[in-house]
Amino acid sequence: MVSMAGSAMASTSYHVPPMNLELDGVSIANVLTKGARSPSRTLIHHCREEIHALRFIYDTAVYKLHLAGYKWHPGSTHCGKEIYCSCFDVEDYSQEPV
Repeated sequence: MVSMAGSAMASTSYHVPPMNLELDGVSIANVLTKGARSPSRTLIHHCREEIHALRFIYDTAVYKLHLAGYKWHPGSTHCGKEIYCSCFDVEDYSQEPV
């Protein structure tokens, strides 16, 4: 199966993918080459099986859901070298932000 990025790249290059190939995404070639408007889409930020954030764009509305936040060292923009998934922590949204 060809990835979504692969299907867009194939349609913007000289390579023509085989006709019997089932694509698993939507081509964004017109968005990249002709200035067409991007279709509605969903972006999921995750680390392994844990979803940290979700963004859904529909028409002109943008919906966001944050489930985990950064655990950065004070005064920096990182939580350590070679540390990825453990750099996040679940946030408590049961109370109003201060």
